[in-house]
Amino acid sequence: KPLVGSRMIKLRASIERLCRYQVRDFLIECNRQPRFAAVPEAVREAACQLAEDLRRGTEEALAEHGAEEMFRRLDEAHNGAAAADAGALTAAGSSVEEFLQERLKGHTQEQKLLMMRAFLRDLEAQNERQAQENARMREEAEALLQEMDTTSGALVATALRATGGGA
Repeated sequence: KPLVGSRMIKLRASIERLCRYQVRDFLIECNRQPRFAAVPEAVREAACQLAEDLRRGTEEALAEHGAEEMFRRLDEAHNGAAAADAGALTAAGSSVEEFLQERLKGHTQEQKLLMMRAFLRDLEAQNERQAQENARMREEAEALLQEMDTTSGALVATALRATGGGA
């Protein structure tokens, strides 16, 4: 005979599995996109945040919809401990499931946005470093050109004096 609370335990295990799959899918999607290879730390942080938000969001949703009480009553009805209308409770359970799915989708999108923002911040910092490096190299090239002009001018002047072409 199932214990009272067994449905809630199964639901929590299913939610945990669903959260793991969402985080796994999130990481797989990030690994498919080369632009995220440059920011592995941001991807890891976003995945951890996604997992935390999914768990917190599902716990909030369960509490908000009275899922624990509903499943307790279902268990009691199934075990003959209460005369609850199991059909109504089952219908309420499907709306909780739909709500949880929507919350998971929302959290996934939110984490993707956070990851994209982190990626863009890192990209902006890389662009700034590259611009600084380009400016430094441009100054170095201009200095070398100036030195080359001075040296070639001196060589031409020496060559002209040596050949008697100079005044």
